[in-house]
Amino acid sequence: MKSPGFSCIRLAGLCLLGGLPTALTAGPLSFADAWLLLQRTNPTLQAARAEVERRTAERAATRSLQQPQIDVSAAQTWIDQPLTINLDPIRDVILMLHPAVPAAAIPPFITTIQSERFFRAR
Repeated sequence: MKSPGFSCIRLAGLCLLGGLPTALTAGPLSFADAWLLLQRTNPTLQAARAEVERRTAERAATRSLQQPQIDVSAAQTWIDQPLTINLDPIRDVILMLHPAVPAAAIPPFITTIQSERFFRAR
């Protein structure tokens, strides 16, 4: 004969599962089966498992933030023509003001400040 304590545990487990009417008609249920059924179907236990999984993932994410990080970026740009500064009009004025100075003595006032292609990395 089964002990009355076992029946109370079984009844309490079935009430927790919310399946009292169907469990009573399904036939006898061992304690181990009732325990497994409780663990699979109880929404409170499922929510607790989900919370543990969430906290575990959160801890892993936090741990990865403590690792060294490297950020690398690069850019390469092409333009149609090089960027130049043309100050030859000033050169022409200097040559007009000083006619004794030969034009070959004063270099051109044109300088390239950027080629057609340039690269920048950080």
